[in-house]
Amino acid sequence: MPELNKLYLYRMTHMENLSYIVQYGITHSNAINANPIFKAIGDGSLINTQNSFIIENGRCLGDYFPFYFATRTPML
Repeated sequence: MPELNKLYLYRMTHMENLSYIVQYGITHSNAINANPIFKAIGDGSLINTQNSFIIENGRCLGDYFPFYFATRTPML
């Protein structure tokens, strides 16, 4: 098991989102201080699928799982 204090996660985002993130931090799309001009870089159809898949607690999968798991990163 990896040491949790040495585990890093990285968030890819469009460079136009950086100034907002520096000022407000990383926010969720449904957060009260969400970036109103957020520029997405992901596959729109996959994002829509994740946001329309409702889980047992009534929230959508995209609230918890905004990641891609594949043989290549989305940037490739």
